[in-house]
Amino acid sequence: MSKFLRFCFVSVLVLAFCAAALAQGTVTGAIGGSVNDPKNAIVAGATVTVKNNDTGKEATATSDSEGRFKVTNLPPGNYTVTVNAGGFAPYTADKVVVEVGRETTLDVNVGLQGSTNTVQVTAEAPVINTTQQDFSSNVNQTTINESPINGRRWSNFAILTPGAVPDGTFGLISFRGISGRLNNNTVDGGDNNQAFFAEERGRTRIPYVISQASIREFQVNTSSYSAEYGRSAGGVTNAVTKSGTNELHGSGFFYDRNNKWGTRNPLATNSVLVGGVFTPVGIKPIDVRYQFGGTVGGPIVKDKVFFFFSYDQQRRNFPGLARFTDPNFLNTADRCLLTTALGTQTSNALCPGLVAGSSRGTASATNALTTGKGLTATQVDTALNLLNSLSGTLPRRGDN
Repeated sequence: MSKFLRFCFVSVLVLAFCAAALAQGTVTGAIGGSVNDPKNAIVAGATVTVKNNDTGKEATATSDSEGRFKVTNLPPGNYTVTVNAGGFAPYTADKVVVEVGRETTLDVNVGLQGSTNTVQVTAEAPVINTTQQDFSSNVNQTTINESPINGRRWSNFAILTPGAVPDGTFGLISFRGISGRLNNNTVDGGDNNQAFFAEERGRTRIPYVISQASIREFQVNTSSYSAEYGRSAGGVTNAVTKSGTNELHGSGFFYDRNNKWGTRNPLATNSVLVGGVFTPVGIKPIDVRYQFGGTVGGPIVKDKVFFFFSYDQQRRNFPGLARFTDPNFLNTADRCLLTTALGTQTSNALCPGLVAGSSRGTASATNALTTGKGLTATQVDTALNLLNSLSGTLPRRGDN
């Protein structure tokens, strides 16, 4: 076999594999099923047309000798399915839902010529996936928009997946008990991973990288998923962003989160001198978070070209708080011993009757590490005030 023929043979195999892999891929879905007559006999050669209700895009397929059909590479959304076969009445199904990475099953029973067969399908996703061997869950637009969330980080909804639990306190998720650093995150089929830790890009130390308002839906694969996802021992979160449609649509949001409407953190304290004694006093540092933005999308050329724009911003001012874990720490300084010179046989105003070698409290006057400093009361006070000045609120922001 010549090199040219071998090249052509390999190319055909690669193209065939890609076509099979893209039947329902990382950014698309599919509609498949069978066509039967009123007596449940197969109908071969029927033309199946699916139309995206939002963009008007159409795709067709023909039922095979066993009456089966499959329309692939469909962007997620709601579709109208029309079936036409010789000698049979047209069949129409409205609002057929296509999800990312999944095939929606639709079994068609066409009526005889002269009858009308229109089926109203509610816009709901299939409850049971009977066509794929993977373990996956899909989080749709309704769940994203209406479920409560702290901070609008869309990938946090992956915790709703069976077999998923928090991994640590920084927002990572463990699937099937595997480390959260072994997951894979993709957006529109592109890599969305932080290179070193294999976490979502930007990691979990910032609010988010991609706006929740721009995510249409996402799929969470937890086990037995296709090799097209790859590079993961844990779970695969596969998101698809929104697109414009034939109608102009927009949305806006504003969230105001302010701790002046809430209670004080019982651990938030600051040391204050009261009667010469450092006393912990409760404080309530400012904690304000504003999240705002919006989206707009529509047609550029109807049924052909669309646009979608999303803007999202977070402004947060939440100062850090430095405090002494032991609220009595500053009061433990032994002024008596700190103001006594090492080896002195005389007493002072703060330490009357002290002699070298005597024991005062827990320290000895002969211990050069704790006594014999010969400091003045002013110097001791200055040092304690310096330590106290290092506590309290510290500037910290979380803008995004």
